[in-house]
Amino acid sequence: LDKNILKKIILPKNLKNLGSGVFAGCKKLGTIGIAKENPYFTFEKNALYDKEKTLLYCYTEGAKSKSYSMPDSVIDIDEYAFWGNDSLQEIKFSINLKEIPSYSFSNCRNLLALSIPYSVKNIHQQNVSLALAVSESVLKSKGVCRVHGGGFAGTIQAFVPDEMVEDFVKGMEDVLAPYKKKV
Repeated sequence: LDKNILKKIILPKNLKNLGSGVFAGCKKLGTIGIAKENPYFTFEKNALYDKEKTLLYCYTEGAKSKSYSMPDSVIDIDEYAFWGNDSLQEIKFSINLKEIPSYSFSNCRNLLALSIPYSVKNIHQQNVSLALAVSESVLKSKGVCRVHGGGFAGTIQAFVPDEMVEDFVKGMEDVLAPYKKKV
C-alpha cells in the first residue's frame, strides 16, 4: 500500500474490521468505496464509519475539505482518525462523543477551531499537539513556539509579539475550551 499515491480504495464485502490508523498518512485518499454486500461500513461526506455511524474510523485527507461536522450518532472515534490532515481547519464534534483517543489530531497543522462537547470525558494525549498546531497557525512566522521540556515538560512555550497576544489567547481558548451549549 503506497500511501503517497492512493486516491481510492474499495472495502470488500467480507471485511469486518480495520486496523487502527490504516489510512493515516494517505494524503491523496478521497474516496473509500464499500462493496454493496458489506454490512459493516458506510462512507459519507469524506468520512468512514461503522454501519450505524457510531464509530468514525477516519476522515479522508484527499477530499481537501476545510470543515467537518460529525453526526451526533458518533460516540467513538478511532486513533489516528484525522492524523496528518492538512486541509481541515474546523471540526464540530458529535454531542454524544465520549473521548478523543491518542494521536487523533497529531500533525493536523491547520486546525483553528474545535467544538468539543461536554460529553467528552477524556482527551488522550491531544492537548499539546492541538496547542502546538494552534500556536503555529496563529503566530505564523511572527512568533515562536515549541514543546517545553524540563520541569514544565509537555507544555507549550510560546514567544508571542505584544500585538498578537489577544489573538493568540483567543485561538487557544477557541480550540481548547470545551464547547458550551446554550440551555
